[in-house]
Amino acid sequence: MDKTIWDISPVRDYTLTLQYDVPRNYQVKFDVYTQNPLEEGEGGQVTLRNIRPVDAGYTDENGYYSERITDIQSTIKELYIYTDAPGVPRLLVAKVNGNTLSPATLPEENTETKSPVMRAADDYKTAIYNQFVDGFTPCRLGYWVNGNGYYGRPDYLLADQVTVSDKVLKTIRKRLPEGKTPADIKEILVEGDIHVTKDARIKVYLIDEFTAANSVMGYYTYPTDKRPATRDDVAGSTVVLFPNAKVRGSGAGGYGAVKRGEGIQLHYFEDGVDKGEVFPTGVSVGWVIYNNGYKNAVGSNRKVTDSGNGKDVPSTFYSTPELNGGKKQVALFRIDQFVVLGMEDWKKDKDYNDVVFHITADPVDGITDKIPEVTPEDTPLVPLTVNPQGTLAFEDLWPRQGDFDLNDVVVKYKSEITYNENNEVTRTEDYFELLWSGATIHDAFCYQLNARRTDVDITFSGEAAAGAYVDPELDLATVRLFNDALLQTANNTKTTSVTVTTVFRKPYPKSQFRQAPYNPFITTSSKSKEVHLTNYPPTLLADPGYFGTEDDRSIYGQGTYYITFTGNGIQMPYALHIPADPDPEKDIPFVIPRESKRIDVFYPKFLNWVTSSGEQDGDWYLSPIDHPANSAPEGE
Repeated sequence: MDKTIWDISPVRDYTLTLQYDVPRNYQVKFDVYTQNPLEEGEGGQVTLRNIRPVDAGYTDENGYYSERITDIQSTIKELYIYTDAPGVPRLLVAKVNGNTLSPATLPEENTETKSPVMRAADDYKTAIYNQFVDGFTPCRLGYWVNGNGYYGRPDYLLADQVTVSDKVLKTIRKRLPEGKTPADIKEILVEGDIHVTKDARIKVYLIDEFTAANSVMGYYTYPTDKRPATRDDVAGSTVVLFPNAKVRGSGAGGYGAVKRGEGIQLHYFEDGVDKGEVFPTGVSVGWVIYNNGYKNAVGSNRKVTDSGNGKDVPSTFYSTPELNGGKKQVALFRIDQFVVLGMEDWKKDKDYNDVVFHITADPVDGITDKIPEVTPEDTPLVPLTVNPQGTLAFEDLWPRQGDFDLNDVVVKYKSEITYNENNEVTRTEDYFELLWSGATIHDAFCYQLNARRTDVDITFSGEAAAGAYVDPELDLATVRLFNDALLQTANNTKTTSVTVTTVFRKPYPKSQFRQAPYNPFITTSSKSKEVHLTNYPPTLLADPGYFGTEDDRSIYGQGTYYITFTGNGIQMPYALHIPADPDPEKDIPFVIPRESKRIDVFYPKFLNWVTSSGEQDGDWYLSPIDHPANSAPEGE
């Protein structure tokens, strides 16, 4: 009989590795989710879903990160790494391969509604997605391609790409934060038109975008001394710049067309005629965005439109305030001679970062007469928090098998773990609620940190705080909370709770830290008789004489702990950790098994999960077939 021992648990640990392509001294803050956290809101706006991240971190100054991530649900097949830092991909995906996690990369392109790839080398120029709807007749610099993972990719992109410094990216992060309008926005919320004071050649490079919309980005010209009063005044001079101002692989909905840093040489058009690269002194260049104008050309292989959200919804916005009813849609500033323009593509969030690009001119001072100059600055690297949640269930008759109902002590936990910018733990706040004690033994609930007792300060609050303490006999910080579960639940007529606040005297490395619920355990008939999760080590107060006796198959001192087998050779645990779903709408409370009802009977999928070494039915705990311990079956 093959009795392969595995870490029987609905959760797994991995090493998360990612590398952003960033300039030196640019740390990236990110959150990790078990499902795509982004969704498209009104007008193609990117919104974060109401789900909890399972981890968070900062890269080093070179954009690199590699740390352990613990207690991930075993049903999860990929992790999503989200950041709102400018200059890097919004979303990366790391895939689960057995017991390992792949390095984080760009998400795969959505294949459900891809446009047909061009059939011949020049076919794309006559394709329908290179045409405009009736009534929309902008000038054009060239054509664009749908295919090979790109949608609306211009064939007139420059060969060179712009390199954006860390000080520029940090200033964009400070001045144009995602999802909010900073207090000092008025300084840079100006007329966004560029005034040519010397004959100049102008280029535009896309730095980033923070939108799900597939928007058409264009520019227009007018004599500086003759400002346009209506949209018709610039219709004849409008030129398509980016038919789809979307970065490929952004993960925020939509379909990408370009890479960050790619650019275009502008041409001066007069009465619809291309006059070449030189913009003459005395003209001004404005910017226009047609929100989601390229959306139909992507999904249905249809014409490009100036009304991607419908004719009844205002979806075109200009840098000239008069053309927006006086409203400013552009944030414009420069750091030395590096010009940054951020454009708002909708009307609600006003973060002015939906499309962010760099404008350059030759000569440099030919366009910078009225552009506000700002001092490079950055937002502080704030502490990060993650909030693991779940339920713990224990069988107290170890080292005997007992009835395997795993309801002798049931505890729910909610935690907040704080990390600093170096990914070190500085503080934890843990809420534990004792839900049930289906036992005749007066069990106690405890947990152990892998930090020394002298390295932390621990305090207690809440109803059960009076009986909680840190064990003075152990070097590792060991917290004893509910010292008599039967008494403290008043024979299961109530629940009780305690909050534990732990402050680390020196920041503790994340690589050495296991997040909540840490190493949880119960003590049963004596303090030296401990029951932990499978393969979690006992404390130094545990009596080694119990291990490997009766039904227990632990190998003390060799990492195999708290495991047994049924007569059919099926592995069984003495304790379980049931994680909460990060989506509160999908989080179903763990149903406590009825007294003496084996967990593999109460949960029919449990056996298949165990016998498949966790590869199948990882969500077994969502499908009980019996009444919970704290209710009676119908008829009783």
